[in-house]
Amino acid sequence: MKKLFGHALFLGLLALAAGCEKAPTTSTDDTEKVNVDPHANIPGFDSDADTRTSELRRLKLDMLQQSVPVIAGNDAAGNPIFWKVKIGGVTVDGLSDKGYGKVLGRPDYIDVTTEQTAPSSLYMKLVRDMAQNVCDQMVKADIARAPEEERTLWRKAPIDGTATDAQVGENLAYLYLRFTGYRVEPTDPAVADLRQVYDDAVAGYEGMDPPAPAEGWRAVCVALFEDPALHLE
Repeated sequence: MKKLFGHALFLGLLALAAGCEKAPTTSTDDTEKVNVDPHANIPGFDSDADTRTSELRRLKLDMLQQSVPVIAGNDAAGNPIFWKVKIGGVTVDGLSDKGYGKVLGRPDYIDVTTEQTAPSSLYMKLVRDMAQNVCDQMVKADIARAPEEERTLWRKAPIDGTATDAQVGENLAYLYLRFTGYRVEPTDPAVADLRQVYDDAVAGYEGMDPPAPAEGWRAVCVALFEDPALHLE
């Protein structure tokens, strides 16, 4: 019940963020431009937070920033994957202080000495942007790997259309463990929810390139990066 409540709350805050004005996001290669000014004078990190989230606490930014490359693994060239955004024409880690770290409330120990960790709609919006960018990189990296190399997203299920239901379930359980640290069985309700995400994405991309199963795993990746089990302490 706690997890279901957290998931509903997470989606609710994302809906609040989606209601804000947003210019189209443009993407070249694996670098994303996000419509948030990192130098904006935002008075308080959780100034727009839903008061119902006062008892919930998210990961600190340092923890999230360190977790992303561990979860995402390396690109095809062997370099750690991180959230790539362009600030002033320069590609930076979106969770760094040169990206949106200060906007999200990382302390500088001069003006800000304590990081407020109540979930806010701004945090949720940027997590969604991060998830889409990082998962795109992960899909490209897995597709580029040689057949004998180990994949990150579809390690236990091939994407050539031959994956069995058991292989898909096993891969979903593996990804849930990789992203959240919780070991579950393929029959777990959390895996059933992810299977629905996978099936819907595959159905929507039949006949397209890259292969539909790859799009299914991309959708699962985004869902897991947004899962409260990853963000809430």
